[in-house]
Amino acid sequence: MNLAVLFYIIIACLLENSTKSNATDFISCSNENKVTCYLEGQDKVLAENESIWNSSQLNLKIISFKKVNILNEKIFNGLDLYSLDVSLNEDTLEDWSIMQAINSFTNLTTLNLSYNRISQTRTNQFYRLTKLTLLDLSHNEIFFFEENSFAGLISLIYLNLSRNQLTQIEENDLDNIPQLEFINLDFNNIKKIRNNVFSSMTKLSTVLFRFNKINEINNDSFKDLNLLETVKLNANKLKSINSLIAIYSNVSDLDLSDNLFETFDQIQQITSITSLNLAKNNISQISDYSFIYFNIYNRRNVYTFLKLLNLSLAFNKLNQISDKTFYGLNSLKYIDLSNNMIESLSSKFLVSTPKLISLNLKNNRIKYLDGIDWRKDVLTSALKIIDLEKNLLTEISLSNFPDNLIEINFKLNRLNKIDVNNGFNNADLSISLDDTYFLSILKPNNNLTNNNLTLFFLKDKCLTVIRKEMFAYLKKLLIIYLKNNQIKFIENNTFTH
Repeated sequence: MNLAVLFYIIIACLLENSTKSNATDFISCSNENKVTCYLEGQDKVLAENESIWNSSQLNLKIISFKKVNILNEKIFNGLDLYSLDVSLNEDTLEDWSIMQAINSFTNLTTLNLSYNRISQTRTNQFYRLTKLTLLDLSHNEIFFFEENSFAGLISLIYLNLSRNQLTQIEENDLDNIPQLEFINLDFNNIKKIRNNVFSSMTKLSTVLFRFNKINEINNDSFKDLNLLETVKLNANKLKSINSLIAIYSNVSDLDLSDNLFETFDQIQQITSITSLNLAKNNISQISDYSFIYFNIYNRRNVYTFLKLLNLSLAFNKLNQISDKTFYGLNSLKYIDLSNNMIESLSSKFLVSTPKLISLNLKNNRIKYLDGIDWRKDVLTSALKIIDLEKNLLTEISLSNFPDNLIEINFKLNRLNKIDVNNGFNNADLSISLDDTYFLSILKPNNNLTNNNLTLFFLKDKCLTVIRKEMFAYLKKLLIIYLKNNQIKFIENNTFTH
């Protein structure tokens, strides 16, 4: 079948909510070969017509009922659906009287029951939906699961239970879903993840527990989930990382941001993790060698984070970084240390991160960089981006920074001296110095002599005078931003070369 034919077959029957609507108007949309029908606000029509489908003339497979306040199970007579949307029917689905009719659609693969007033799931309510792969129960009022609520859902892959009123999940609440790969439990009131909650879901790969009240996770909560890759626990009340040691041995993406962690202790078993988010906690210190541990049996260091690529420690209370803080992170590419209280950096604080591409130190209290020789001490040829915006820097020397940088940001500092002589060799470099207290770089021995510089930012109250020798050697310079300065004098022939 070509695309043109398919386009005409998949037609949406759009009915406007009008007092003039009647059964005849509704039935007229049920022409042969139409597979999709969307109905919204058709109270009168659906109330007057308990059975309005003629199965001999109708090929409907996808139906969407939204904002339908009067819905009778007989409405579904004569249909064989594979997708059903009954969302936004708050007055209709306060209970499960409609489920008997829905259970008759044994070929159903997608069922949307979101935005209703469902308060609990009942025993065997989906027992005939053996082909269902997606079930959306989000935005309801579910606070309780009856036993075997999900019996029969042997093909279910995606389950959305977010934005309900769940306070706990018992060991057998989520049984009978052996193929489940994705579960969303965001925005509930869950306080504890109990043992063996997911024990029957051996194919589970993603678990979302964001914006709950979790303060405890039992050690066997995720037992035997060998395919688990993503765990999102941000915006909870977790305090101890040690309690998570036995859980995430196979996880690659772990989000623990916006919790109550105060320390980052040694974690021994997160060997597969590639992304770790610890932002928005209360971490004030990271002990040296936190990312490795010493095996007392063979007396060797074990590098447990060899696969870690992305680490976020933003919005914490860190005040210093030593040369042993990131020891063992040999594969790290992106690190975010922004919005902390860092005042000093060890001269070799990145010595163990040879593959680092981006370093974010924005909004800290760093006053000096003099002790760091970025070319000799950092030992990274991969570093491309450094963000030092909104610190307390008064002097900088660009000559020590790595040659491979393509972007460096010094905005919102207190610069009054800058040394750019013998700087970068990268022709694609972008330097940003806007919004600083930088007064002048006009001394004759302080000219800009980087021949490969192509983009330069010096805007917002940086400059008072511009002399021609400032840019005399920048033969490859393409763009200069000088907006919103306090320039009083520009020497003749400044930009003629």
